[in-house]
Parts: sequence; structure tokens; C-alpha cells
Amino acid sequence: MATQAQLDAIAKYQATGDVSGLVTEYPTKGFQSPNGTTYDIDGKNPYELKAAFDEGGVLTPPHIPGVRIRYTASSNILTASVAAVGGTATLTDNGDRTYDLWSDDDCTFIGLEEEGYYTSYNVTKVEILKGSSLMTFKHDGNSITYYTFANTANEILWSDTETSNLINMSYMFASLSSLTKLDISKLDAPNVIDMSYAFLNSVSLIGLTLNPNFDTSKVTDMKQMFRNTNLTDIDLCNFDFSSVTDLTYAFADTYNLTNITHIDTATNSANIDASNMFSNSNSIQHPTTAEQSQLLDTRNGGLDYSYNCE
Repeated sequence: MATQAQLDAIAKYQATGDVSGLVTEYPTKGFQSPNGTTYDIDGKNPYELKAAFDEGGVLTPPHIPGVRIRYTASSNILTASVAAVGGTATLTDNGDRTYDLWSDDDCTFIGLEEEGYYTSYNVTKVEILKGSSLMTFKHDGNSITYYTFANTANEILWSDTETSNLINMSYMFASLSSLTKLDISKLDAPNVIDMSYAFLNSVSLIGLTLNPNFDTSKVTDMKQMFRNTNLTDIDLCNFDFSSVTDLTYAFADTYNLTNITHIDTATNSANIDASNMFSNSNSIQHPTTAEQSQLLDTRNGGLDYSYNCE
């Protein structure tokens, strides 16, 4: 049975869109009634929600506009560790070793306050459930240009499908020493212009799942993008290199890399710098050494190299 305070909070949200009462009274996005009907706060009138409460509905985590990050950790994450820039953030404990961090629309960054917290809480997995409105990302006290994920996480999953506001992926997944699996199959990049250093020095990374329709048509900078990762195969069949001007050290120091599926430097060969693109990547079988030389030689008009692309 809903309390009067909960009903008042629902009515306030319905009338004004103010979620503060909902967050205070209960951590809910929606609730499921015993007959299986799922009610969502968004767009529902208070009477439907009251009926769900009266039926003994099961409460689930709240919906707050902006960004939602889910951490899986082996120890309790404290509310005091939450950082928010430009707005407010709320941390909810889901009770199954997962914690959801929510922001309002005004935030330009949310996360755990400093790198040490990630280590002490032993975060093993990070999921971006809603994040495309977050266009600037913190790395340290002086920079708000790229994302800092937990460097103890061995898995990152990006579930948000609305990523049109994302413009900068520089250093986004860099230097994550424990990361072995990265699934960004839901992440698109139609407005991204910078992918430099995106996976740099994530030395344990062996599994990378990209969006099959990844749109890189506006990207100009891919320097050191995959440098010093542990990948063996990189599928770039859907990458558009037509705007890229910098591929320097893009695949350097990828000692276990054997196959790259596609690189096209033909359309912009006069403007592209691909020096040291394959430096110390001595295991590559495709492109072959001869094909690498052609890719690096802009005098011949560049090369559309494909291997096993459909």
C-alpha cells in the first residue's frame, strides 16, 4: 500500500516533472504488479501508479534525466564518493552488488570522486545505461575532455543507443589495465570528430565488439587509437576514413595483432599522416608488409585495403 508521502511525490512529479520527491520516498523507475503489468512513472497518471502500489507492486530503480552508470563492485560504494560537475547526482544501491549512479540534465560529469575509490570498491564491471548527454568527461583535476572508467573493471558495456551528442572519444577507454572485454556494439559515432588514443595502453584488452554500423565519417583524428592493446583482430570494415588526417602510431605496439580487416586511405591520401602506423606490430599478416607500405605511401594515391570484408 502506498504511503501518502509516496502518492504526493507521484502527483508532484506528474504535475511538475520534479523527481526529488520520488528519489526521497522510494528508488523507483516503475513497478510491476502481481498480474505482470509494468507501470512506468514517465507518462503515467497518478491513479495508475496508485493502483500499482495498491496491488503490491515490486519497485525497481528510479529514472532521473541525464546519465546513468551502473557499477558492479565487491564492496559497498559510499554516497560520499559520488562526484558531479554542473549538477547533482544520486547513488542507489540495487542490493545485488550493483550500484546505479544517476545525474540530472545539467551535469557535465558524474562518476566516483577519485581513482582510489575504484580500487577500494573493487569495481569489476561498468555499464553505461544512459550516457549520450554527457559530452565532456573527466580524467583528472585539470581535464574534462575524456572519460575515466574504473581501472579495476575487466568489462565495460555501453547499452545506451542514443549517442548523437557524443563528439569526443579521445582517451575514452585508455589505460584501463584490467579491461579484457569491451562491448560498444550499441555505441555509434555520427558526430564524433576525435578518436585519438581511444584504447591506448589498455594492455589486457583482447575482446572488442564494435557497432556494425559504426559511423566514423566525421572523425579526423585516429592517432594512437589502438596502440599497445592486446587485440589479435580488429574489424574496421564499417569505418569511414574519408575525413581522417592523422593515423600516426594507430596500431603501434600491438604485438599480438595479426589481422586488420579494412583501411582506406585512398580518398584523402594527400592530407593524411600515417607515419609509424604499424610500428612494432610485427605479427600482422593482413595487411601484408607490402600493403602496409602502400597504405603509408601517400604518393601512390593511398590504398583501399580490405580483408574478409563482406
